[in-house]
Amino acid sequence: MTQTSVSPIVGNIPGLAVGYEFYTNNNRLLPADNADPSIKAYAGGGIASTVADMAKWDAALYTTNPLKKSSFQQMWTPVHLNDGMTWEYGFGWAVYRINDHLIVAHGGNFTGFSSSFYRAVDDRLSVIMLDNRFNSTDATASLAQKIARLYVWEGPDYQPIPDKEPDITARVRGILNQCDDGKLRAADFTAQAWAKLSPWREQMQEDGKQDGPPLSLTLVEHTAEGGEQSYRFQIQYQFGTTLLHIVFDQQNKIAVWKVEDVDLK
Repeated sequence: MTQTSVSPIVGNIPGLAVGYEFYTNNNRLLPADNADPSIKAYAGGGIASTVADMAKWDAALYTTNPLKKSSFQQMWTPVHLNDGMTWEYGFGWAVYRINDHLIVAHGGNFTGFSSSFYRAVDDRLSVIMLDNRFNSTDATASLAQKIARLYVWEGPDYQPIPDKEPDITARVRGILNQCDDGKLRAADFTAQAWAKLSPWREQMQEDGKQDGPPLSLTLVEHTAEGGEQSYRFQIQYQFGTTLLHIVFDQQNKIAVWKVEDVDLK
């Protein structure tokens, strides 16, 4: 890695990007104050790099030098909390799955700059986004995910099917509204499903405020096996569509509530 430096950055470095920030008082994008990373070198910042060097670092993450395979497994395993629940965050990486593909990712903001690092580990695909604008992590993360989706999505081409149980669809819509309002109820879920979902209630509420309410809810799959009822819905939002998988157990409690795909506009 020949184009990476830990602050303080000394001297005039050719090609060093200028960081920008959008100022609402005059509605302009201007060079950010204190954009030099050496000024605020927090534990998670203070490193200047390039996409080419980050790609070298990414390639090293597929080797066992300097870390062992077991170390990566620890790093990319959701943490277990003291109350027995899990949180989809490992050692410095968000950890989740899309269509059973392991995804590890992280983004960040620094004065004048934003970044997103998105890795589909099982597919050996990484998308690295570096932006010299402050507070644009959401935009870079969305673009990284959309690029990755072109390669990792191998799911069925779901099409609408007749909705013969409108009461189920209405129940799902009601629970989506509860997500947005921060009013999810443990009584609607199995203990295991609630343990996975409940730590994300605040984040789901914040996402609901940002994304707005569902514009439509379309049934695309319904199967039954062993007394369980499985449904998949395509949900249209202003930002795009999501594929939601829900399974009801024999007691009519939700055993699975999982977003399997996001298709951004």
